[in-house]
Amino acid sequence: MKQTGSSICSDCLEWEKSSYQGVLEKNVSLYSYEPFMQDYIARWKYRGDYILGKVFEAEFRKLYYQHFQDSKYEVVSIPISAERMVERGFNQAGELAAFTRAKRKDVLGRKKAWRKAIQAQTIAQADCRKSFSFAIRAA
Repeated sequence: MKQTGSSICSDCLEWEKSSYQGVLEKNVSLYSYEPFMQDYIARWKYRGDYILGKVFEAEFRKLYYQHFQDSKYEVVSIPISAERMVERGFNQAGELAAFTRAKRKDVLGRKKAWRKAIQAQTIAQADCRKSFSFAIRAA
């Protein structure tokens, strides 16, 4: 949660001004998104430091059951691409879902066409860089 001096975080306020208005029914944060937690989450999520997540597993589970044990909610993790799995070593959304120990519903998937479009864009960018590459040599 990004602090705003309000009970609603700044990101949620922005969502309500966007085309996603009314989509978010409920959002609960375990921690404030301050520099220490921002770095901690980045180390866990993006740098593959899996064990760091275990520090907040019990608190995450407790928060989940406090706010979402109602039968109208289901735990659905967001899948990541094979490339992200290789980079990170684990699916962070899947880990958070596992922390709840609730029944999970794996109903989402990745579109291969999306991955191919990203690969094509990456290749095009690499080709463009090759076209403009140069070297500076000392005389």
